[in-house]
Amino acid sequence: MGTLSSSGVTNCIIEYTGFDKAVTAAVGSECATKIRMVNDAYERMIGSKPEGKGWDTALEQFHCENDMWLEDFYYMIADSWSMVDQYSKKSDLCGALKDITIESTDAEITTTFSTFSNEYWGNDFCTGGFYNTNQMADPKRWDVNSRSWRWQTCYEVSYFNTAPGSGSLRNTIVDLDYHLKQCEAVFGIPMFPSSIEMNKRYGGAEPNANHVFYSDFSDDPWLRASPNYSISDTQPMFLSQCDDCGHCKDLHTPTEEDPEPVKQSRREFEGYMSKWLNE
Repeated sequence: MGTLSSSGVTNCIIEYTGFDKAVTAAVGSECATKIRMVNDAYERMIGSKPEGKGWDTALEQFHCENDMWLEDFYYMIADSWSMVDQYSKKSDLCGALKDITIESTDAEITTTFSTFSNEYWGNDFCTGGFYNTNQMADPKRWDVNSRSWRWQTCYEVSYFNTAPGSGSLRNTIVDLDYHLKQCEAVFGIPMFPSSIEMNKRYGGAEPNANHVFYSDFSDDPWLRASPNYSISDTQPMFLSQCDDCGHCKDLHTPTEEDPEPVKQSRREFEGYMSKWLNE
């Protein structure tokens, strides 16, 4: 027997600053600068407290509910740009931000980004149940899928996306303390994930497995939590290095337009699978 682990996220990391670092590396320095300008524009618009005209404007731009935490908002906008890269569309993101300059006003910068986000993800991106802490704690408003994933992160696998110590794209208030406070607010009890124990049991970055082919992709922010090398003959790994090659890039019907590295990854997997089935 054998299996394909596409973008397999096996290494539980409590403070996963690598997510932000990977997005920064994938989009390139020019686009990363534009993203930081977006974040900075919102920081100036909103200030340090979730109140006032700037806060109201920010919420209106994304159709957000007015009871979300300030940290929730900054987590939401960071997810918006990060997941575009994650799902193989960094070119769309960077193309949308290309006209932002140092002469652009905060209103122009935030309108440019919020318009792109709403067109890309839909007007319910902020209200869908994944970001608003109060919404996730309210049985009349919560989304079951979003709440279930929060339980997994809070109780088991962690992967809290936090701001790196320097060069962060996201606001630095999106830190571990925020995520843990959110866990407690949503589920009503203090929580800390069992990530260390899970890594000991299952192997983390070096999984306890056999006959697994790990396919990873250069633009995927989860790459740094995946096996980074071929662990053994029964746990090979292939990295597809190509633009707009994000999370699970190979899990669609193959086409002639697929990047050559993705085609090569599929060929290697087929070779290993054939070998394992014949053993």
